[in-house]
Amino acid sequence: MRNPAKCVSMHHIDDKAMPERPALTFSALQSIRSKKMIRLNIKGTQMHLKTRKNMWFCGTLLACLSISAPASSQEAGTAPQQKEMTYGEKADQEIQNFHWNAALQIYRDELARNENNADAWRGMGRILRWQGHLEESRQAYEKAAALEPDNSNAALGIASTYFLDHDFDRAAAGYAAARERWPDDEEVRQAADDFARERNPRVYGRYERDLTFRTITYGAGMPLLSREDIQLESVRDESLGQYIRKDKKATYTHFFALNNFLEFRYRRANYTYSTDVTDFSAIDWFDEYRLRYSYPFTPEQVGSVTYTYRPTKLKTTQQSYNSTKYEFELHSQWSPRFGTVVGGGQLRDLNGDPTTTSDLRNTSLVKAGVEYMLTQKAQATATYITNPDLDNSIHSKSLFLLSYQWRDNLSSLLRYRYDDYKSGGSQRIYSLAMRYTPDAHVWVELGVLSAARAGRSGVYPQATLIYKF
Repeated sequence: MRNPAKCVSMHHIDDKAMPERPALTFSALQSIRSKKMIRLNIKGTQMHLKTRKNMWFCGTLLACLSISAPASSQEAGTAPQQKEMTYGEKADQEIQNFHWNAALQIYRDELARNENNADAWRGMGRILRWQGHLEESRQAYEKAAALEPDNSNAALGIASTYFLDHDFDRAAAGYAAARERWPDDEEVRQAADDFARERNPRVYGRYERDLTFRTITYGAGMPLLSREDIQLESVRDESLGQYIRKDKKATYTHFFALNNFLEFRYRRANYTYSTDVTDFSAIDWFDEYRLRYSYPFTPEQVGSVTYTYRPTKLKTTQQSYNSTKYEFELHSQWSPRFGTVVGGGQLRDLNGDPTTTSDLRNTSLVKAGVEYMLTQKAQATATYITNPDLDNSIHSKSLFLLSYQWRDNLSSLLRYRYDDYKSGGSQRIYSLAMRYTPDAHVWVELGVLSAARAGRSGVYPQATLIYKF
């Protein structure tokens, strides 16, 4: 199960929202502004109704005045005056166009003119946090807090940088202090409650089905101390008409900082076959040990290395052999809207048609992917992976995802997957799902998929549920 805390979202985030939660988009902010204007218009309408008796008199007076006035500003020799945008409006416009560095420079220019502008310091802190420069972001928020100590935005911004840095102790202290100082602020209370739930246990379940496999997953996890997380998972993976594999997994993760962690996973898998097995390479059971380390060379360039070791026992002969897999990846965020991942490695496993456990071969691995923000609400991702599984049963897997965020808590996902199996024909899968997060407790994804392989096809449901206590 992917842990969303391992990667920082490149979407901009409001100061009074949890860092990993969906951000207020600029269209949403514009909607809030428009609602304020509607309220002002309503007030103006009420005043207009109260003074309705004076309308005729005012209209007559204006008509008289217009006789002696120029027909237009052009006749008067003056051009229409356009209101100059404020520095904040200019920065918002640059952010909306994904020009974060340009927006950052606008705030810096404003601070060069007035270093006591708390709003500009908060704007800098916000963008630096989105970019992953957490220490610089924290310093900007601290300057804003010193200038305007009664403003809760800076206090929540400081706490969120500690949260993203996986320093839960300092983050907890920051949210607790903000809640004590602003007890009646609903957004402060919500942010503190959301963070508190991140430190609570979570449970989850997932159901997936296609023409080849039916998978049921359930598990639980919880943070430990300030920088640790542990997760237990059970998987029932049924290869339809062939075997059932039952997995038990345990994962321990230690976070050093944002995108800097060490992860260890142990997995035990047992196979049960529906018919008598004669294939030499059929597996009885295996133990799998996986160690992964991720390190940010810069906030925009994050590398990781993974080593997997799998002692395996065969079903027919009860002989044993060891599989190994080395992988490396580099995730690059080239701009707020464009990112890439490249990787490679080597897999050592049984040959395609082995006769002994010493009949092993080495296979090169390749991984490549891109992600692109089409708009503030739409994102496209494409990934290509060779030999994604240690069982050496598949040549490659191609994935495409198009997501659209309708509201802060509702998004739709269109997926395409192509599985190039080494035998039995390739599989194509199209799926459409809706993701709903009604509150900080619940994360739900429901959808349907259509699969086709070797002349067969079918439509199946899929569902995922995560609940945080």
